[in-house]
Amino acid sequence: MEPVYFPFTYVSPSASALFGACFRRTAVYQPLSETVSPALKDMAEAGRFEIRVPVDTDTGRLMNLLNEYQAWAKLHEGRDLKFFTTQGDRVPFFDDAAAHRLSTDIRQRAAGTDGSPPADPLFDARVFLALAQEFDRRQGDFQNGLAAYREMEQKLIQDLKGDPEAPVIGLGGGPALWAEEPGGHMTEKRLEAFSRLAREEETDDRLFITTSRAVFDAALEKIGGTEEVLRIERMPFPEKEAAAAFQSELTAHLTALLENPSAHPETVTFPRAGGGTKQLSLTLRRAGVGRAALLNACMTSGPAADFPDGPADRAILIGFLEGAA
Repeated sequence: MEPVYFPFTYVSPSASALFGACFRRTAVYQPLSETVSPALKDMAEAGRFEIRVPVDTDTGRLMNLLNEYQAWAKLHEGRDLKFFTTQGDRVPFFDDAAAHRLSTDIRQRAAGTDGSPPADPLFDARVFLALAQEFDRRQGDFQNGLAAYREMEQKLIQDLKGDPEAPVIGLGGGPALWAEEPGGHMTEKRLEAFSRLAREEETDDRLFITTSRAVFDAALEKIGGTEEVLRIERMPFPEKEAAAAFQSELTAHLTALLENPSAHPETVTFPRAGGGTKQLSLTLRRAGVGRAALLNACMTSGPAADFPDGPADRAILIGFLEGAA
């Protein structure tokens, strides 16, 4: 069973490791083929990810916009998430109003008019996702630098205290550096834009996984009426020789959960591992709606129940996958 990574189009190294531990291959959507990163292409060639580009038109206009964004972002390297807000009429700043304004400006220039261009929600969604992808990549690079500093900071504290289990505190007794979650920034808009793009492709996806708690909670609110069917807590990453067996076992279990609605919920908790041991946790909830209803609900303010699926649609699983050390 192949999960869909949502609502992100940027795959961070940590997300890649988490999905690689649990699944043989994961589907990831892209707003246009020109922005697929070399790292993602390499992982796709290795069979670890399936790259989906449902719509690949207007490439030139979108690339021009991204070039402007990258030039601006280079001037503001190292700023945190809260800095990415509109600043008057300066562009391209990453928020809903700015993305819509940029999309409108591009369509006006293409039409050769100063008037309001025809509405194009799909193009707006692709503009937003393209900006979000670049934003997430830059924020990821910044957070990776912080993570390296945190690791060095904790090692120093452990050495000073002679305690391998030193708590996560910073030097001087204050809290250690905290990484803000990208999914907590414009969560609803991320879901809307992703759903609008994914809706352009007809597939029978039944497993949707996110690495963002904020996204997971928002999606569950949209779906309504879900039940938890599986929880894996603090599982050590499988050893290389055991990875394939674990992936097969997990896939078989997920298939059974979808095909047998009466299956009992299951919680698997592992003992807390020693410091530095990579672990993962996975929470899955089953929803009695299909893919189409989920995507439609994420594009509007209504719950999934207001958007009945066609007769071919079936229930889905939505999950939250996270890692810890």
